Amino acid sequence: MSLVILDERSDKNNRVGVVMLVTDGVYSRKAAMYPIRPEILKKYPVHTFGICAHDPNVLLSIAQQSCGTYSFVDDNELGNIADPFSILLGGLTSIVAVDVLVRIACNSSWRSSLKLIRCGFQSSEITQPPSRGGGVTMAEIGIGMLYDGEVKNIIADVVIDPDTSGTRTRVEISMQYRDAPGGSSINGDGHVGHRSTGKQAGDSGDNSSMVRGQEVQFNALEFLSPLQDEFRKQMSTAGAKGENEARAAQIRAGNPGEEKEVQEMVNRLKQGAGMAYMCSWVSSKQMQRAATLGSVDAVGTQFFTPAMDAMLSETKKYHVQ
Repeated sequence: MSLVILDERSDKNNRVGVVMLVTDGVYSRKAAMYPIRPEILKKYPVHTFGICAHDPNVLLSIAQQSCGTYSFVDDNELGNIADPFSILLGGLTSIVAVDVLVRIACNSSWRSSLKLIRCGFQSSEITQPPSRGGGVTMAEIGIGMLYDGEVKNIIADVVIDPDTSGTRTRVEISMQYRDAPGGSSINGDGHVGHRSTGKQAGDSGDNSSMVRGQEVQFNALEFLSPLQDEFRKQMSTAGAKGENEARAAQIRAGNPGEEKEVQEMVNRLKQGAGMAYMCSWVSSKQMQRAATLGSVDAVGTQFFTPAMDAMLSETKKYHVQ
């Protein structure tokens, strides 16, 4: 994959560079296959599209390593193939921030410390203070690009000192980013000020439906992500089918909003044709971004932005019966 065109383009200071990779899985020439170098994948997001008999695991891997998304189009939807591209382009033409970095900090003097960060496929790292003398526990979450109207959910597990009954604990949140080239500005100085949240020590955790739903989604990703290469083998045996169906039932019960998507995944896996659906579902949930799961009708509105909706509506005007 050559980056010369993107690296040497004349408008690189005014537009964000991305790659759209479309394949039908058929070799167009007889040549040896070489792995894409990691430094290439980390430079520009690669959004992959599979049609016909492609390998979803390969396209998902490329998308994951580059912070892109993986979508696929069913054979009977190829007549409307412009629709999934319009969803992606709607997002790419509304990028408002790049190099977005969220920091979450807990100080020993605040009677709290960070234990775990869950954020999908966004990169995250927790820095622990020295064992003696206290200090700050800091988590950094690399978001990358943000589209206009996009929301990213992050769950932070905070440990509160049990001996601080009656006192207040504090978690400090900050964010830094650069305005997207050629995009609208979020904030003139490119930073969001610190924001502190307080909670009474000993209070119960947040049990809102939104938090519970996000926890179920992250749990589903933890269950599905390591099994991409094993699902075809597992689903060929009755025992594995029962086990996987039981886990899918748990996911549906924990988050009714995802029941339709999970049931579709189970049905396709039973038919031996669900690998692409599962990989695309994983990609969308990991990146918390819209991806096409066979057709635009299967794109959940959870990650839709106004720009995506507007461009898709415009594209549908030109459908040919």
